[in-house]
Amino acid sequence: QSRMVLSLLALALATPPFAQETPKPFQADTLRLDLEYLSCDAFQGRKSGEFGGKAAGRWLQTRFQSLGLQPVGDSWLHPFAASPLSISSLTSLSIDENTFSPGKDFLPHPSSPEGSAEGELVFAGYALQNDLPTWDDFADISLDGKVALILRWEPQAEQPESPFLGKQLLPASRLVAKVRACEQRGAVGVLVADAPGPSAGTSAAGAPFWPAHSEIFQRVLPGLGKMMPPEELAATNFSAADVANQLFGMMQGTGPLGSSIPVAYISPRMARALFKKSNHDLTAWVEQTNQTLQPSSFSLPVSIQLQVDFNPPSREGRNLVAVLPGTIGETKHEVVLITAHYDHVGMGKTGDVWNGADDNGSGATALLALAKYFAHYPQPRTLVFCAFDGEELGLLGANRFLGQGLVSAVNIHAMLNIDMIGR
Repeated sequence: QSRMVLSLLALALATPPFAQETPKPFQADTLRLDLEYLSCDAFQGRKSGEFGGKAAGRWLQTRFQSLGLQPVGDSWLHPFAASPLSISSLTSLSIDENTFSPGKDFLPHPSSPEGSAEGELVFAGYALQNDLPTWDDFADISLDGKVALILRWEPQAEQPESPFLGKQLLPASRLVAKVRACEQRGAVGVLVADAPGPSAGTSAAGAPFWPAHSEIFQRVLPGLGKMMPPEELAATNFSAADVANQLFGMMQGTGPLGSSIPVAYISPRMARALFKKSNHDLTAWVEQTNQTLQPSSFSLPVSIQLQVDFNPPSREGRNLVAVLPGTIGETKHEVVLITAHYDHVGMGKTGDVWNGADDNGSGATALLALAKYFAHYPQPRTLVFCAFDGEELGLLGANRFLGQGLVSAVNIHAMLNIDMIGR
């Protein structure tokens, strides 16, 4: 299995090293020792946020440190909320003298960083810049120190004959790209609204992410315990509440923005009201740009204060991220991610340990072996080794890793994830 992982990884590397003999990290005895230790009872099933999970993360950290790898920033371990986020009472949106609490007209994006943004409001259209066909929402405006108001999707998004990609969205039309474009141009915050049309909702688009505002949570999940047989839950060491948290953790992790500025959704009603303050009509603007395919961005005579704050999570996970810098100047900014989750599901009600040797002690052991191998054979590209936490809770560690922007997504050229290779 270890040789299979190594051969797959070599495809992503420019010049794989050649060794005269099998490196010690890939010998069966070496792998077995690490696997047996990581999956022993002392780590109590390595559940995220609990003693065993934290201890396993610290042990992996010492191993990476001993290999001479480097942390990202000043920390090896990067904490994140390993339970569904909830919006605190400090979160608010002020438009001139009017202040709005989270609800139908305003909700933060779940991967928005906490913090505040204050400034004049600038409408940046679809926050889109494209060559063919030519389109530039940023040409006639400055976002430096401003809060950007942007629309989801792109011009003619509902039309199959659109000169962009028909009904298929351009990569630059995805929200993560739009927020990044605004941030690169100096925006201090971003408000996002649905463009009027068949796909537009009536409320702020972020409602499904938040249990307190989600019809899915309120209507479906209370019956989850009845829908899942007890024996099915028992086979996972999860309760119905755990499954609900897993579902919403995954939903909140969808489409991580990796932004350092606050981002929030507003309702079409609020967007129309903001347009009227400058004698513009939002529906008319969309219809005109769809017809002419000419962007038209402008400043709005509005002062914005956006505050995003979340309640402390009930559970905290910690990703371990270690870096082996590349050796060649032209390619060292290019990143190959090598990842495996190290968490498992903890202990049962009777105190029995769910050791997780295969899931995913095997992957974490392979991650260590690869790190030890490449520490002796550095590569032209930078290698980033990530031991993810929170995978069993809904792939949370991987999502939070992207959302925290620890490694620029545009620099990631390949990723190898190692999971359950023990049999």
